[in-house]
Amino acid sequence: MFIKPTDSYQYLHYSSCRPGAFKRSIQFSQAMRLRRNCSKSCLFEKRAGELVTFLMERGYRNVLVESETDKLEGCPWLKF
Repeated sequence: MFIKPTDSYQYLHYSSCRPGAFKRSIQFSQAMRLRRNCSKSCLFEKRAGELVTFLMERGYRNVLVESETDKLEGCPWLKF
């Protein structure tokens, strides 16, 4: 998966005045993008771990990020 060297991973900060559903959708949609673009499970796991780290740096809680990523487990259209 290609990532530009200039990408600074500036996701919306968790303390911003946005609805909770909006913040959860960022976590889920980014995890789904990784799942679709990573052709191997090991690569997805690596990139998902990086996503968790980036989101935690923006104030998201680890439990919430992982729960949104875990929702992808049951998606039959995203199987490897």
